Amino acid sequence: MQHNTAAEWYVREQGWKLTHDGQLFDMTDAPFVEKPVAAEAASEAGKAARLRLQAVLHKLSPIAAPLVASDRKSSGEKPLKPKKKKRPAK
Repeated sequence: MQHNTAAEWYVREQGWKLTHDGQLFDMTDAPFVEKPVAAEAASEAGKAARLRLQAVLHKLSPIAAPLVASDRKSSGEKPLKPKKKKRPAK
């Protein structure tokens, strides 16, 4: 048995799913069928969904985390601070 150790993640909205590696799926028949949609064969709705979902995917990407922090700073939001570890009670 093989286990996939690669990080796999995706974003989804009503009718569409985009995976971290750029695969777009038509989810109108979900949860029973996920229809792959080739980039060159996508309808206008599919192309628009890909753009929307790609923007969200980029913001949620663990690789893009430093970019998200810089986006927060440029937008005037307070930067995220790491949580402090609780010390055991004495």
